[in-house]
Amino acid sequence: MILTAIFISMVLGSVQPATTKKENPIPQTDYYNSTLGYEKIFSISLKGRYDRRGITSLLSNCLGLNIEMVDAYNPLEDSERIQALNSTHPKNINNMSLGTLGCFVSHRSLWKRIVDNNISTALILEDDADFHIDIKKLNAQAMMDIKKYGNPDFDMLFLGSCVEIMSKAIPIHPGSAVRHSVRPYCLHGYVVTIKGAKKLLEQISVFDNPIDVNIGRAISDKKLLSYTLNPTIIDQGMYAGNSNINTDKYYFKGATKKIGFSIDKCLNF
Repeated sequence: MILTAIFISMVLGSVQPATTKKENPIPQTDYYNSTLGYEKIFSISLKGRYDRRGITSLLSNCLGLNIEMVDAYNPLEDSERIQALNSTHPKNINNMSLGTLGCFVSHRSLWKRIVDNNISTALILEDDADFHIDIKKLNAQAMMDIKKYGNPDFDMLFLGSCVEIMSKAIPIHPGSAVRHSVRPYCLHGYVVTIKGAKKLLEQISVFDNPIDVNIGRAISDKKLLSYTLNPTIIDQGMYAGNSNINTDKYYFKGATKKIGFSIDKCLNF
């Protein structure tokens, strides 16, 4: 564990304090614009996943979104750091793979970038994300509900998630799709504010579980103020292909088709 902590520190460096750009973490902009009203939309993707990057580009053009690709961290490309991990190989930590480590470092690096660059809000995607056809309308409604019935000074908002305990996730207002998060999993589509990014860097610093497990735990422990949409408006895409997180032959191989989402529409636009 000590070597793993040193490794994470080597990759990410120290977090420098930053002055928050805006008092309200949700920019008062048009939620129908190319970034859904957030300051940035990022998509984390391995350099070599041209298939997923191509689909993301297709979706962004089709839906009028401005999505910035961010290179995912690939631990397999860094032999020196892998050798430094010899005695504490990630496989020895709850049977997690190097891909799971790459996921951990990639998301955490992006939180640090948000803090360092004073980015007020960002929608963070993974490269298997697919969007509801009416994502701009549904996202705008969610933002208005949070402004009216919730707390606009939130840390995270899950536009997509899996395994959330919806029976315990209480809507912020009757009829609203926005719910108080209980313990969401999966990171294919979530919003983080600069305040939330700072908290995540503090709370999620040790690689001892998949990163979404530790985020869910922090939310469950009330260390992060988070909302979850139900129904979700970002899902894992049917053409995403095999996962890079786990190399087990029985692991998830692409999602199934979901009615109302964009890949089918955008392939024929």
